Amino acid sequence: MPRRILVVCGDQYHAAHEVILGLELAGKSEFQFHQAGNVTRLACEESFAAVVLAKLNVKSAEDGAPWADEIGDQLIRDFVVNGGGLLVIHAGAAGYKSAHGIRKLTGGAFLHHPETCKVEVVPSAHPLTAGLVPFTIQDEHYFVEVDNDVEIFLTSRSDYGIQSAGWKKEVGDGRICTLTPGHGPSVWAHESFQRLLRNVLHWVSHS
Repeated sequence: MPRRILVVCGDQYHAAHEVILGLELAGKSEFQFHQAGNVTRLACEESFAAVVLAKLNVKSAEDGAPWADEIGDQLIRDFVVNGGGLLVIHAGAAGYKSAHGIRKLTGGAFLHHPETCKVEVVPSAHPLTAGLVPFTIQDEHYFVEVDNDVEIFLTSRSDYGIQSAGWKKEVGDGRICTLTPGHGPSVWAHESFQRLLRNVLHWVSHS
């Protein structure tokens, strides 16, 4: 039976349907993706194998107020500690520095990005990058801060510099992974990015 994945997505710069389509391309036969605007108590109490966080910390494309609060912070932490997976993709790393629980849980955060440009994504020798070689995409090159307690398995390079682009950690019985690429359909559809998504989806969901 496909593993159930809750996808928190949809903001003014990253359309929810693009995220869902990109995830379905990576694993529709192996995963069931369910869209939500935030991490609800009901969702965390149901049998989801993992949560994908792929939106800014806003309620919706029309409402820029943050959705993550102390309750949301605690919900997602409890979910992960008890064995759930958390996959943060692109926009899911942005706007959460004030959501202290999520920020501490993920081990890193977005700082800024230049205009969209050519970005080379470079995998390290690591199980999560199995089958991957360096590839180039047209993307927002995220500049980030990363904590010392994470394992970095992916870097990104552009004319603006070199950054960490993928890292992982484990908290309690759960697994957390962050990928900073992911702006727009051309990135989501890229064959190498799709392979990367499949690898990390399987890892965070213990499948």
